[in-house]
Amino acid sequence: MEDKLIVNILEYLEERLYDNPSIDELALVFHFNRFTIMRTFKKTTGLTIMEYLNERKIVKSMKDLLTTDHRMLKIALDHGYHSLEYYSEIFYRLLGISPLQFRNLHQDIVIEDNTDLMEALKINHQLLNRLRLQNNSIKQKSLSSHKVLKK
Repeated sequence: MEDKLIVNILEYLEERLYDNPSIDELALVFHFNRFTIMRTFKKTTGLTIMEYLNERKIVKSMKDLLTTDHRMLKIALDHGYHSLEYYSEIFYRLLGISPLQFRNLHQDIVIEDNTDLMEALKINHQLLNRLRLQNNSIKQKSLSSHKVLKK
């Protein structure tokens, strides 16, 4: 039952990704109390609902960053963020770099839309972890080169 509930919640969240559905809304729609939904979602996905929503929106925005020349504000607004600052903060928190740095550094990444939401969740999480590691490595190299230049 838990897996079916989570798949249904994921489908609902995906359909309303940019509406920022609340936990209370999910509780009403799925006829479970909010704590059961939060606990089951976290247990199954490893993420809170807000973390999931942010990861999905950021991964979807990454595709626009790489495939369009839209301004950062347009991309932020298109993906449900009300300000460029908040979008950039969430992006940085997830990837360790700004959206502009991402656009400049990662032109080689292909981001596909996946209809199987559990698979998309796993792929998104793996992609974000891989990018975080790459970005940390790039930062380390940059810091090392600055130290060499200072000597």
